[in-house]
Amino acid sequence: MPSSPNPNVSGEYHEYHVPKEALKLYYPEENYNYYGFNVAPKIKNSNKLILKQIKEKHITKSNTLFIISAEFSLSGEGSLKYNENYNLENTMTKIQ
Repeated sequence: MPSSPNPNVSGEYHEYHVPKEALKLYYPEENYNYYGFNVAPKIKNSNKLILKQIKEKHITKSNTLFIISAEFSLSGEGSLKYNENYNLENTMTKIQ
């Protein structure tokens, strides 16, 4: 879940952009696919939408390196109730 409501670095959320750019130094984009998924409480059913996109792209645990950039804060401005946070952050564990 991004800390910014809108993409804030080169049209991407920095939570995706920074690790992607670091990985590209060792794993060039011409040899690998990079996908960013945004689980956001303001997007209705975002976790279901992400799982659908993952299935459509044939992404599995056996053919993919997952890098998860997550906000685990349960306090502060804009924080979610524990159940909401827990459910959103655990979306990625449902990948087959």
